[in-house]
Formats: sequence, C-alpha cells, structure tokens
Amino acid sequence: MILISDQDEQVPFKGHLQDVGFDTDTGKINQIAGTDTLARRVTEAELALDLQYRGLDLTVEEYVAVGADELRNLASYGIVLPHFQLVWGGELANKVLYTAVGKVEGIGLMEAIHTDLSDDFKLQLNILYRQLATYYSDKLTKGGYYIDDLKNSHFVWGKTKDDDSPRIYMVDLDARVSHFDKENIASEKNQEFYSRIGYFSHMIREVEEAGASIQTEARELFMYTLENNPLPPVAEKTTQKIKHNLVGI
Repeated sequence: MILISDQDEQVPFKGHLQDVGFDTDTGKINQIAGTDTLARRVTEAELALDLQYRGLDLTVEEYVAVGADELRNLASYGIVLPHFQLVWGGELANKVLYTAVGKVEGIGLMEAIHTDLSDDFKLQLNILYRQLATYYSDKLTKGGYYIDDLKNSHFVWGKTKDDDSPRIYMVDLDARVSHFDKENIASEKNQEFYSRIGYFSHMIREVEEAGASIQTEARELFMYTLENNPLPPVAEKTTQKIKHNLVGI
C-alpha cells in the first residue's frame, strides 16, 4: 500500500480519470488515461461507515492496511489477481482510497461456464475452488481477518495485456474484511463468518447447477475441516446448509 501526503494535488490520477460508464455499490469505476488500469475511489467517510458496520476495533487507515494484507494473503493461496495497488491519502479533512487494478478483458465466470468448458477452463476452475476451500478451512481452523464478500460474480475468465491465454482472475478487489474470533466461537460477532462459509458452499453448488463439475477434493477438504472444527449450536442452520450444498444431506 502506498501512503500519499495530505496535499490534494498529490492524489494520483487526479484529472486523468476517464469515465467507463460503470459504477459499483462501493465506488465509481474509472480508467486511468493512457493505461490499461482501472481505479475506484472511496472516501474516508464511506470507509468509516463500512468499518462501523463490521464492528472492527480499527482506525480507517488500519482497516485499509488490513484489507491490502488480506488481498496479498489470498493471492498466496494461488487465487489469481491482476496487478493492483491501494493508494491511501489525499485531502486532510477526508482522505480517499484509490484501488488501482489492471484491466482484465474477458467474461464473467458464470457466463464462461455456459460458453467455454474447455479442459483448461475446467482445470483452472477446480484449482480455484480447491484453493478457496483451503483459504476458508485455514480461517475456520486458525481464525483472524478474512475477505468477507467473495462471490462467483467477482471472478472473470479473461486476459490482461501480459497474458497469452485466459486465466480465472478475481477482479473485485474492494478488500472488505471482517474478523473471526476463533477463541470465542459462539460470539455474535462471528455470525458473519459462519454466513460466509455457508455462502462458499453455495458458490460451489451454483457453478455446478450452471453445468460445471467441481472435483470432490475441494468438498472433502472443507467437510473434513468442518467436522474437526464444528460450528457452535447458534450456527446449526449454516452447518446444515453446508452439508446440503456439498454432500446433499
């Protein structure tokens, strides 16, 4: 993460952002003029509301840093990310976060399932879900911060300017994080994590219902971890949802 000074004119890309006609619920998307890089701008006030919603005992700047670290952690599991940079700073009264991401030309993961079930795509899809299962299994075992908004719609089958062949990229790099308190598994604050791992099982079911086939390795790894780290009674509905989605119980 790059920290910039409180001088507004030093905010990167200022005056050089081109509208690409695409907004998200977390900020407007622009393209940096003369590059293949997209940038999203989010204000300190918006991040403060996000932080309050998640109930984390962090400053906004710490929250941004934790998000950047967790994106790098996700990449260490083999999840493919385009080149990205988080730039934090700007106006003294209301700092801003710029997320600059290398542009990926391609189609969404779910669309790709309907149009391209080549051997290469199927291999990468299975690797993706095996690595996501490992990521969530480690979080369930060890606790800590985690990316809390992963969805199938955040992945694209495509290429950057440096690729010779398509890859499955995670392209939504908002770095929204929450915290799982492993030492207090029945804590109300952990409900978001339980919901998140329940949703991960839904992601697998969603791609299979669209026509793909996820090998048993990802399922078995995740179910083994769940059996050895059972969720508390308050999350019984999530446990049943996972079993239903992954093993049909």
